[in-house]
Amino acid sequence: MELSAVGLVTLVSAAAAMDVAWRRIPNVLTMTGFCVALGLRALEGGPAVLDGLAGAGMGLALSFPLFALGGMGGGDVKLITAVGAFLGPLQLTYALLATALIGGLLALIVAARRGALGRVVRSSGGVAATLLAGLAMRADLKSLPTLETEGAIRIPYGVPIALGAVFGLVA
Repeated sequence: MELSAVGLVTLVSAAAAMDVAWRRIPNVLTMTGFCVALGLRALEGGPAVLDGLAGAGMGLALSFPLFALGGMGGGDVKLITAVGAFLGPLQLTYALLATALIGGLLALIVAARRGALGRVVRSSGGVAATLLAGLAMRADLKSLPTLETEGAIRIPYGVPIALGAVFGLVA
């Protein structure tokens, strides 16, 4: 197995375990992962560092709005950014698609176990409609539910990010 693959799998495994145990992903882990990714890319030479920076930038650009709207934690954003540095933009695209699918499935499972599946599915439709209307008309999006909203289904998103990253690695 390639050294960068070992680094990525180590990073996301530790992040997922910490997110499950503590419901947070420490900065020291994500920042170390980011630096290791770029360091390993620097050893490859050529455009590898630029590809890592592009992947990190893409991860940050796509996940930060979710954080700003209160739908994702800061550690998740930093983890996705570090994963992007390991994978680059193309593989990160696959990783993010897998992450979204796995995260959605996990949220539905948690909601069903809590007897809240119907409420979550109905409110998800409302959130999607509000987001689309807000983006189209530049409306105030502050009415959207966040992770702090009472009854919000919170999952350790480090787990779907980890599984998505591994999918992106092999895709």
